[in-house]
Amino acid sequence: MVKILQFIGWASIIGGIVLGLLFGLGFSDGFRFAAALSWWLGGIVSGIVFLALAYILEYVEAIYEYLKDSSQSFKETYPETGKSSYPENGKSKLFLDKSQEYKMKNID
Repeated sequence: MVKILQFIGWASIIGGIVLGLLFGLGFSDGFRFAAALSWWLGGIVSGIVFLALAYILEYVEAIYEYLKDSSQSFKETYPETGKSSYPENGKSKLFLDKSQEYKMKNID
């Protein structure tokens, strides 16, 4: 999909420049700069939009691949015990017993 968007973007830029020259020179009364400029600007702007979409989509695909690969590593288990690599629910080392007697101070 990225390659298609890049192709459309570059084709739009090149097509806008070529068509600007053709429509600018196509009239019998000389070069019409307004007609050429409208094709040039339209082609360049639409080409930049397609290239930007391709650039964004390329990063989204890279992030997806990174997350897909990293999620595989979280599902791994230790081979010697067969247990998961992350702790089970309720096995946290955090205990709130020490914080029950804490009193808030003015600087907290």
